[in-house]
Amino acid sequence: MAKTTLKRTIHAPVEDVFSAVADASVFSQAVPDVLSIEYLSASRMGTGTKFRETRILNGKMAANVMHVTEFVKNSMVRIESENAGTVWDSVFSVQVSGNDTELSLVMEARSSRVMSKLFNSLLMPVIKKSAAKDLDAIKLFCEESAV
Repeated sequence: MAKTTLKRTIHAPVEDVFSAVADASVFSQAVPDVLSIEYLSASRMGTGTKFRETRILNGKMAANVMHVTEFVKNSMVRIESENAGTVWDSVFSVQVSGNDTELSLVMEARSSRVMSKLFNSLLMPVIKKSAAKDLDAIKLFCEESAV
């Protein structure tokens, strides 16, 4: 299992930061690398929401189906996707910290295949760099919106 954790302190209300990570349409506005979102479920936010995200990843276009599997408003959202035998499990958490919001992302790649496990450990630095770029974009988006 490959795992990474990233954190950002964002000078914006917790509701705005949560919306930026839990609502795919807001996430796609905040993160320039996300080219499009196509909803595959009737719900647009919350547990059970499914959508296809098309984005630029490491200079190439990639599309993944994402599924919201846990959702606690203004607290946490878990989004999972499966690709080539690997389940990518991403948990975004937000917490008030004075006048700021602490945003945390824990990403895990789980696979039962030996080759996938090896590939995931090699791919994780690229994924971590992309996720850090996403969090930086969310920080900028939320802080500009809060002004």
